[in-house]
Amino acid sequence: MSNKKGFTLLEVLLVVGIIAILAGIVILAINPARQLAQARNAERASDIKQINNAIIQYYIDNSIYPATASTTALEEICDTGSASSTEHTVDCDGLTDLSILVPTYIVSIPVDPQGPVTSFLDKLITKVLAATNGTSYYTMIENKKVVITAPQAELDVIIAIGTTTVAEGGEVIVCDTTCQALRVGLVAYYPFDNDIDDYFGENDATEVGTVTFNGTDNFLGDACFEVVNPTNGDNFVNTPLTSDPVQTISLWAKGNGFVLSSCLPGHDDGSFIILATDSYVELRSIAGWEPSITVTGVNVNANWTHIVLVNDNANHYLYINGQLGGTYSGNSVTGDKPIALGHITYYPLANYTYDGLIDESAIWSRALTPTEVSQLYNSGSGRSLIQ
Repeated sequence: MSNKKGFTLLEVLLVVGIIAILAGIVILAINPARQLAQARNAERASDIKQINNAIIQYYIDNSIYPATASTTALEEICDTGSASSTEHTVDCDGLTDLSILVPTYIVSIPVDPQGPVTSFLDKLITKVLAATNGTSYYTMIENKKVVITAPQAELDVIIAIGTTTVAEGGEVIVCDTTCQALRVGLVAYYPFDNDIDDYFGENDATEVGTVTFNGTDNFLGDACFEVVNPTNGDNFVNTPLTSDPVQTISLWAKGNGFVLSSCLPGHDDGSFIILATDSYVELRSIAGWEPSITVTGVNVNANWTHIVLVNDNANHYLYINGQLGGTYSGNSVTGDKPIALGHITYYPLANYTYDGLIDESAIWSRALTPTEVSQLYNSGSGRSLIQ
């Protein structure tokens, strides 16, 4: 005779209750609506960054901002798409027409991922009075700086560039007046936030060997570039840019070895390298790589150190932690040497390596002033050039 015992009603209810609780936790953890909103916010941040870069590059080339940009109030950008100023027939009345930037400075004018807000109900909900031909992105030139906002940002996140006069709360993506000024002449910016992309232009770096990122001992942002196992003579970064007689190269370093170089085989004229150690930083330039500037009393191996090389034709300035460490007047560097970070270009040998971390590297097509170098150093806190 079978004497099997079934589940009681209480046991069944307990199991159902536990399953319901677990399901609720999973749904909250996944939260697809939030994930989609985060993805749209990332797209908005990318969109206004592209617009900002295009306007700044236009200013660099023409010494003036687009004439259509308002200087009195934020105006919505007109949705002219990929058409240039001579091609489009879009009605931009009451909007800012930036089609003059297309296609030279930007492929097309981006639109908010949720599109322009046009219905009366949507306007009440979002408080965004967008026009039919609008992008839902707003811009103006305020005190000679670019201001761009994305008012449809979700999750109480504020996405803007060039303004700090925004409502409190949420994340603020902002490039202030100093940041804007420092971006003049900027041609590449590598924050090394888990990639080797150029966050300002289109000069993405390439890896030699295996590029590794460190998200725990980085200086700024999400991560930094780390040279791992340098005895193999690889694992470094090459930029597509070359040295130039008038140029500025900035980076933060914590390590030992050849942190920066621009040279061709043979130690020929116009080459330079920067050697960082636990007691000094040294600029070696011209044929033979004889020391040109040596700054002592600096322990790069133990401390994050700001290193800036400014080339101004025949004059070369080496700044360490915001201070001028030395000047070398001699032959100018030439414009045909590739720039490498974490190694000596074209010398894949163990004794020409760098062992350590590199973060926040940037390259300009102009010579920064001592004041600008100090602003980059920012009393040891550094300064991001994207926010």
